[in-house]
Amino acid sequence: MLFLAIGGLILICLVMGIIILRLRQEQKRLKAEIMNTHDHLEETIAARTQMLRQAGQAVSESIDYASKLQRGLLPSLNSLEEAFKKVSVFWQPKDVVGGDFYWSGHIGLTFG
Repeated sequence: MLFLAIGGLILICLVMGIIILRLRQEQKRLKAEIMNTHDHLEETIAARTQMLRQAGQAVSESIDYASKLQRGLLPSLNSLEEAFKKVSVFWQPKDVVGGDFYWSGHIGLTFG
């Protein structure tokens, strides 16, 4: 009876040892898979961050160009003073580019 109990105990320890060994192997495999996934995600995030930076720079350059165009189209204060003698202009866009435009010029009218 004692021999049978010791044999059963050894068998249980052997089975537990095999289970623990397999669990450790599975843990190592899962840890490696997690690290690979983490590295892949880091690369994806870095690539997308770079794409967003480039897109943001392109948008910023377009807005700056639009601002230069807009400022170039607006009449100078001198030309407004020539046309209206007394004039004041306050033009301050909310952002880089304003939504309002003003124009001045001479229109040749003849009354006959």
